[in-house]
Amino acid sequence: MIKTILSQTPDDLPLAAGKILAEFPDVRIFAFYGSMGAGKTTFIKAFCKVLGSTDVVTSPTFSLVNEYEDKEGKTLFHFDFYRIKKLEEVYDMGFEEYIYSGNFCFLEWPGRISELLPETYVYVHIEVKEKEERKITYFLHTNRQTMTEEGKTYLNLSGKEVLLPKEETLERLPQQKKFVIGIPLEKDENERRIALVPNAVDLLVKNGHKVVIEENAGRAAHFPNEIYADAGAVISPTAAEIWQSDIIIKIAAPDQEELEKIHKNQIVFSTLMPQSRNKFFFKKMMEKKPVAIAYELIKDKTGAFPLVRSMSEIIGNTSIMIAAEYLSSPKYGKGVMLGGFPGIRPSEVVIIGSGTVAEYAARTAYGMGALVRIFDDSVYKMRSLQNKLEFRISTSVLQPVLLLKALKEADVVIAAKHSPTNQAACLIPTEMVRQMKRSAVIVDVSIDQGGCFETSRPTSHQHPVYQEYGVTHYCVPNIASRVPHTASYSLSNY
Repeated sequence: MIKTILSQTPDDLPLAAGKILAEFPDVRIFAFYGSMGAGKTTFIKAFCKVLGSTDVVTSPTFSLVNEYEDKEGKTLFHFDFYRIKKLEEVYDMGFEEYIYSGNFCFLEWPGRISELLPETYVYVHIEVKEKEERKITYFLHTNRQTMTEEGKTYLNLSGKEVLLPKEETLERLPQQKKFVIGIPLEKDENERRIALVPNAVDLLVKNGHKVVIEENAGRAAHFPNEIYADAGAVISPTAAEIWQSDIIIKIAAPDQEELEKIHKNQIVFSTLMPQSRNKFFFKKMMEKKPVAIAYELIKDKTGAFPLVRSMSEIIGNTSIMIAAEYLSSPKYGKGVMLGGFPGIRPSEVVIIGSGTVAEYAARTAYGMGALVRIFDDSVYKMRSLQNKLEFRISTSVLQPVLLLKALKEADVVIAAKHSPTNQAACLIPTEMVRQMKRSAVIVDVSIDQGGCFETSRPTSHQHPVYQEYGVTHYCVPNIASRVPHTASYSLSNY
């Protein structure tokens, strides 16, 4: 229901803000619309005042986001998207993390990022009347209709602003199509995950679908055939029946033999990793004309990549576990336990990047007692990471002198710098690696995009490490496959 408040002077705004907050106690996102100079920042200042903040409220035109503190010590986020030119800028600052944080978020110029707004938020429109008089229109927005400044300032009602009756519509349940879903055995010995765990298979079967799994497809992830059979799957001894299915769900991209088995309009889910694919692969896919969906390119409604994030959480944690293993190794390490103990100097962990992998690597390393340092070229991302963590860490921009100093002292380096172009920048030259401690450990998570170290080259789970200049390098592209049971559950959630 749309409501209107008439504010005669700025002194009336705290009362208006209090009224709106009281009407929507469970909503944390407030989108403020209005022309330039309508008073959006002033009204947000009133909201912050009602919430008990004593901080100075100003428009974050250049910083994109300001942070204030309410009377309970909780953070209030104030955004201004007026100068946004590309949505990538909003992705880079980790916008979705802010709006789903549970904290109050006040948005100026939200029309510029309408695609990223959540389904539910309070729509507030401010219209200038005479002198200091403002007409404030607000309502709870609960669908994905885009509200723009041009051509529509707010919803137009009838003259009396009453609800009009609508004819009754009877519910009609659509007839659901039943699919045959095939899960082939992964041929790549480095890929141990499986796309659907038994619980997911059970759910699909109970909804009327048929799931056909190639024999031993889940063995590497510690899901034996018997568990899938109990869940209702059909176990096939060969791949021939699998590839006749309506939908194929696998992890690694189809190899040359599998490409020949794909048929037109068949739905194929897998990873893509285009930098690892050759010209033949794409030509064959275009020739076969399947409906191909790459896990790493699936986006949610906020523009984020949920499957990439899910795997990144696991990879971040696992990367520290791997580093701890090789740091204590008598062959590749120096018998040092990763962490910190009373009376003993703590291990130093340098993390390059400030995304999801970096976040979970930092949590794990800090939890083990290590000293953590983060380097990145995005101040927005580092600020966002610091807000997510419940402890203070050292952060720095990628300045060569500072980075080299940190690398010289580091026991472990986690390279987790993701590139949106799928081609990682080589940030660390050979000369810097030469100056690192002997038996220090590098885990180059970015190796699937080329790697962040000049000395990095892809390795496998069978032969995961090598040494250059006395520094141990772990450069396995799919680290999540090292913990296939856990990773399969995480992947299957989507």
